[in-house]
Amino acid sequence: MSKQSELTERIRRTPRGTPFAVARWAKEYGPSVANKAVAALVASGDVKRLQRGVYVRPQRHPVLGNVMPAPEAALKVAAHAQGHRIEIGGPEALRRFGLTTQVPLQTTFLTSGKSRSVDLGRRRIRLQHVPSAYLTHAGTPVGAAVSALRELGPDRLTPALLGRVLERLETADQRTLLRHVRRLPRRLARSLTNAAGQLGRA
Repeated sequence: MSKQSELTERIRRTPRGTPFAVARWAKEYGPSVANKAVAALVASGDVKRLQRGVYVRPQRHPVLGNVMPAPEAALKVAAHAQGHRIEIGGPEALRRFGLTTQVPLQTTFLTSGKSRSVDLGRRRIRLQHVPSAYLTHAGTPVGAAVSALRELGPDRLTPALLGRVLERLETADQRTLLRHVRRLPRRLARSLTNAAGQLGRA
């Protein structure tokens, strides 16, 4: 069996709905073999392209047909392949923590990479570069909380809003978030420290 045939079979055994990066296979089989194997699977319809270098074996629904993964899953795979961190953007973080009921018109993610826009199917996703202090806990509940607090900013943050964020976190995550405060930009860190103090959490 050739290397390309071997890789093709391995890709066909990957879980449906789980995005993967070509770079994952290129390290083992070489870029040429990996690209040819994936291109052949795309041509046959077994694999769908999500964005540059990221593909998936779609889940199949009897009525809906191919069901593609959430944009966040594809972006995480791409970011990991490039050595970047990624976290949900502020507007979506506010919604998840119950601080707003508005659904963001545009999906945004924070990234340690360059700011840019990515097309995922019919959706355009905005990647916004931010300092590493906002991404230390990316991909965890604490990381989402930091994104929400960043979106609020020092002028809108109140003890009541901080309390609503904390109540959505497990006790260990609450402690991690409050310890992380000192790593944030000065004005936001000061506002968070004051709010935590008024809550008796400093």
